[in-house]
Parts: sequence; structure tokens; C-alpha cells
Amino acid sequence: MNSQNTLTDAEIAFCELYINGTAPYAGNPAKCYQDVFPEKATKGRGAAIRLLNQPHIKEYIEQLEALNDFDAKRKREYLARHLENIIEETSTVEYSDRRGVKMSPAALRSVCVQAMKLYAELYPVKDAQTSKNNSENNGGGGITFNVIIPNQTPEKGDKE
Repeated sequence: MNSQNTLTDAEIAFCELYINGTAPYAGNPAKCYQDVFPEKATKGRGAAIRLLNQPHIKEYIEQLEALNDFDAKRKREYLARHLENIIEETSTVEYSDRRGVKMSPAALRSVCVQAMKLYAELYPVKDAQTSKNNSENNGGGGITFNVIIPNQTPEKGDKE
């Protein structure tokens, strides 16, 4: 980051607190200014805004934001890959108990549906498709699943 050479340590701390800080610092220039420059804290919000408007501060903040955007994109892609694996595995896998009786897939299907919901939050469906789906639902939100649980006990005439 080239602008880092022209920034003081306090200005770097101010910018990083403003962009990467947690509440009450992130996006709050006055609070960041008070914390980093306590001796000048009486100048308050006006001094913080003037600092934010300096070209070398703006440039450094833009660089920090670009890094955050890149990191968020990388994390979203990582999460998407793992959600895709979970969806694939839980939507097709079949389990049997130790006697060979197939177990109900309901729990796995539930995991699959939850993974699909999270995936849809990462990559939302276009609004036109969403409104079409809502109009076809007749106002009833949600999804209903009917689960059939295999018979666990042998019938009277069946052999074990």
C-alpha cells in the first residue's frame, strides 16, 4: 500500500479502526478520532471528518475496503463450495441400520434444505423468479415435507 508511506502511525490506526473496527468504531469517525487522538478529542466530529477528507486518508481507506471486498468474496466462494458438497451428499445418500433396514432420510433431507437456504442467501435468486414463485404459492409461505418412515418391525408372516 503506497499511501502507507505518507501516513503517520496514528492515521493508519484511525483508518483501520474506522474500516475494520467493531462497534462502536466501525464507520464512526468521531469515535475513532477520540480513541486514536485523545489529546485532540475536544475537536470531535469536525476534526474526524476533515481527516477523512484528506486525499492520502481517502486512498488508504479505499485500499482497506478493496482488501475487505476481496476477502469477503474469497470466503463466500469457500462457503459455497462446501455447501454444494453438503447438498450433494445429503440429497442422495442412503443409510441403513446394523440389520440392513433402510433408515428414514428425513434428517439428512433437513440438512440438505438448510444448506440450500444458506446457499441461496450467498447467491440470491433474481427478483422476477422470486415474485413468480410467491404468486404461485397463493400466499402460503414455507415448504411442507411428507416423510414416510420404513416399517422397523417385521410383519407376522415375514421371516427375519
